[in-house]
Parts: sequence; C-alpha cells; structure tokens
Amino acid sequence: MAYISGEFSARCVDIFQNRSVPPMNLSKLFGSKSRTKILEKFVIENVSGNSKAGFFIRELCRDLDEQINSVRRELMNLEEL
Repeated sequence: MAYISGEFSARCVDIFQNRSVPPMNLSKLFGSKSRTKILEKFVIENVSGNSKAGFFIRELCRDLDEQINSVRRELMNLEEL
C-alpha cells in the first residue's frame, strides 16, 4: 500500500468538494519550466483552434520568455519521447 501525504489527500478532498484550489506547479511534474511552457503553448494553440503548421524557435522563445538554448534542448527532448 502506497503512502499518501496529508497535504496531497487534503488537496484531493478540496478538488472533489469543488473548492477553490490554487494552481499546481506543473514544472514539478514535467521536470522543467521551459518544457512546461512549451507544452502549455502547444495545448492552448491546439484547443483554441489557432493551431498552425508549426512554430519558429525564435517565435517560441519570444512568446515564452525563455532562452533559445533551453527551448531548443526541450524540443529535442520532447522529440525523443
């Protein structure tokens, strides 16, 4: 049986009771702030119907306020998945 922390279980109870819950820090789940921003950008573009054929790396850097090397590295990491 896995141990669940009190904080986690309290958060789950809040979610199920429809209370206001502060947003999660997704960079903990995905491993990096840059990767989180890139995935959020792709999902938002896709859901909003504004999806296009692709993105320029410099465009992503400007939109996400990230350095070009971190964006390039994370795109390569995502490509390998």
